[in-house]
This record gives sequence, C-alpha cells and structure tokens, in this order.
Amino acid sequence: MDDAGTLGDDRRTDDDGSRPPSAAAVLRRVLEDAASQFLDNDVPERAADSGTGWLLPPTEGQVHQSRVAMRRMRSNLRTFRNLFDPSWNTAFRADLAWWIGVLGAERDLQVLRHDLATRGPLVVDADALAPVLDRLDADVAAAAASAASARDSERHGRLVSEVEAVTTHLPFTPAAAGPAAAVLPRLLQRSWHDLRGAGRTARADPTDTNLHKLRIRAKALRYGAETVARVDGASARKLARAAEALQTRLGEHHDSVVSLAWLASLARTEPDLGAVTMRLSVVQQAAGAVAKRGWQRDLKEIERRWRAWSR
Repeated sequence: MDDAGTLGDDRRTDDDGSRPPSAAAVLRRVLEDAASQFLDNDVPERAADSGTGWLLPPTEGQVHQSRVAMRRMRSNLRTFRNLFDPSWNTAFRADLAWWIGVLGAERDLQVLRHDLATRGPLVVDADALAPVLDRLDADVAAAAASAASARDSERHGRLVSEVEAVTTHLPFTPAAAGPAAAVLPRLLQRSWHDLRGAGRTARADPTDTNLHKLRIRAKALRYGAETVARVDGASARKLARAAEALQTRLGEHHDSVVSLAWLASLARTEPDLGAVTMRLSVVQQAAGAVAKRGWQRDLKEIERRWRAWSR
C-alpha cells in the first residue's frame, strides 16, 4: 500500500515541474487545504486573558467554515475512494459525517435565526417577533451546548487526530500514483451518474426530499470538479461553478424547508404564538419558492457544461 511517505517524491517532483502531478499529489493538496481549514476553525481557542484556561466557543463563522472543510474532505474521499485504502476511508468518512451532523443542528438554527430576524419585521412587529426569537435563541444555545459536550468526547478527539494525520500520512492505493489528468477525470463519472439520476427523479417528482437529494449530488459533483480543475483547466472549473449554482439555489430552498418545520413545531408547543408563526411561515415559504425557481435551468447548465468538459 502506498502512503504519504512512499509517495513523497510525487510532491517534490510535481512541484519542480519535471513531470505531470500524480493523482496522489493533487488529492494530498486538496485534503491538506481542507484539513488546515478545519483545524483553524474547529479546535477552540483559549481565552488570552483567562488564567483558568477557559475555552472560547467557535463563532458562527467558524462553525460554518469547519463544516465546509469537512464536507469537502468527505466528498473528495467518496468521489475518489478507489484511490484510498477502503477501511481507512470508510472509518474516516463516518467520523466526518458524525461531526458534520452535530454542527449541522447548530448551524441550521443559526441560519434560521438570521432569516427570521431579517424577514420577520416585514410581517410582524418587534413585540410579536421577540418571543419567537427568544425561543430560537434558546434552541441555538441548546444546540451549541450539545456540540460543546460532543467536542469533549473521545470520538471528536479521534476525528481531530485523523484530520491532523492527513497532513502527514494518506493511505493511497497504487492507482493513485498514476497521472492526475488521466486518473481523476475518470473517477468523476460516478458523481455525474449520481447527479443525473437524482435530476431525473426530481424532474419527475420535485418534492422537497428529492430536491434535497439533488442538492447533495450537485455538491459532490462540484467538489470533485474543483479537484479535477487543478489539472484539467477551465472546462472543469466551469462545470464546478454550474454545480455550485444549483447547490446554492437548492440550499436556500432547503433552509426554507427547515424553517417551516421549526415554525410548525413552535406553533404546536406554543399555541399562543400560532398567529405569529403563521405569518412568519408565509414569508419563509415565499422565500423558499423564490429560491426554488430556476433549478431546472441550473440543472440544464450543468448538463451542458458536462458535455463540453467530457467531449
């Protein structure tokens, strides 16, 4: 089995331009960049003026950046999984998925808090909105406390160690030693087939669930195409941007779906807030409808870019 030590010559040889980069060298750089982003944002910092060593909780921006880094790592590990030791890959991706989920509960509520604070005043006055935001603040705090508890767990410690190890050791298979320009584009085919299948399902039945699955597939194609673009130029970058456009649109739609579910739950548990939650639901539903508009056009653009790139 090849590893970062065995393939260390790839990095030096690729950097001096004496031969094309290997798939291992390109993937190493992508994963190292994402690992650094994760470590910069996920590991709490100690308060400078605290004699007790109190840890500062991550900010909203750090939570977001940490999740972006993990999603990028996990997506590349899945798309190019044939180039990594399978047992290592499966275990690492499972730990990444776990922590993405933990932070996702907090992040979804943070996004909802921002949306309601921005759009709420359009349909209700400040006094009526205040108890809804208070309840949301309590839910955000509870999710942050749950994440803080999980951050102290053995599994989180293992995840941090796994991410740190990405910068020193990656268990590649022998296939990763091949030229990146020949190896990586071929493996992107699977992501394309996944997106095409999700697109057919969404076109036939554009439910919230099917559109969310399509968003996930677009995100995978985007991250894979961004990696391929390091050796395959402008066409792959254009494909990645097209996939990102669909991902962003459907992401905003998904945020609306999450917000409507939260408001419905609040209306059930706090009947006195029923009138307010109904008005807020209307504005969130409208925002979701606007975000959803044009997704089929975005999907067609991905298909066009794919044909141009794979020609």
